[in-house]
Amino acid sequence: MNKRTYRIALGGMLSALAATFMFLGGVFPFAEYIGPAAASLCVLIFRAEFNIRSSLVMYIAVSLVSLILSSNLESSLLFLCLLGWYPILKEPLERKTKTPVTLLIKFSIVNISVLSLYYFLLHVLKLPSLEEELSGGKWITVSLILMYNLTFLFYDKLLSMVDLYYRRVLRDKLIR
Repeated sequence: MNKRTYRIALGGMLSALAATFMFLGGVFPFAEYIGPAAASLCVLIFRAEFNIRSSLVMYIAVSLVSLILSSNLESSLLFLCLLGWYPILKEPLERKTKTPVTLLIKFSIVNISVLSLYYFLLHVLKLPSLEEELSGGKWITVSLILMYNLTFLFYDKLLSMVDLYYRRVLRDKLIR
């Protein structure tokens, strides 16, 4: 098969799978965060096969489709603001920096992304349901930020494990 045709076909299939995960994340209440995380695994697999530019095109396509089709705006914006593009950035970031610096950059990325996302949701879109959730005071906000950081650390480790497993085991069985 032609390399360009292969890239388009694989990109279309993985984009459709990612959009399905995003749609299901909006349908099932418990999958609000699982949907974007699962969709980002599709971006990770596409990034493992092709370059950054092709992966960015896939990320933009899935983001637009999820904003249109998903019934959960928070889930779609979480994919758009962090979980969709992070798998594309992860490998070059880890390759170019040392471990403590990498960790500092990663936590800066997640905190800036999540805080700007929630600022947008609270102050621009003024979502009343989200305002109720965060109305518990500063300790609720601090505990949510800590939980996001811990969850991100787990997510980052999961991405590394899935990437390694895909490259060593699944790639030869599934793709070629």
